[in-house]
Formats: sequence, C-alpha cells, structure tokens
Amino acid sequence: MLEQLQQIRDEGFAYDFEEHLLGVGAVAVGLQTPQGHYAIDVVGPIWRVRDQLETIKAALLACQVALNKALRSID
Repeated sequence: MLEQLQQIRDEGFAYDFEEHLLGVGAVAVGLQTPQGHYAIDVVGPIWRVRDQLETIKAALLACQVALNKALRSID
C-alpha cells in the first residue's frame, strides 16, 4: 500500500482497475480546498477507462485547475 501511495504522490493520479468491482475502473485526482482534501474521479467500464485513460487524465487535470481557480476567487 505504501508503494501505491508513493506512486499516487509521484504521478498525481490514483487508479482503480477492477479492485473493488469486476469490470469497473476509475481514475482520480486530488483537490485541496480550504474545507479539506477531496478527490475528483471518473468511473466507468474498465475497457472504456483504459482505452481513454489519457483523455480522462487531461479532463481531470482541467477540472482540478478550474475548481482550484474558482475556489480561490471565493476568498
């Protein structure tokens, strides 16, 4: 588990490829807010998540940036 946590820190993404449910995959990115730490994730059929992994990661990063920007403007 410690190795997996280090990989998440290094890469910035967490993955779930059929770890919790057969046929389901997920990719997540962290979001730090003044209210705490959260995650934004995309969940779907494993074949679709693997096939679109780079697109999903790019979309998650864009969402992370937009949310961080919006949350900073609330202060």
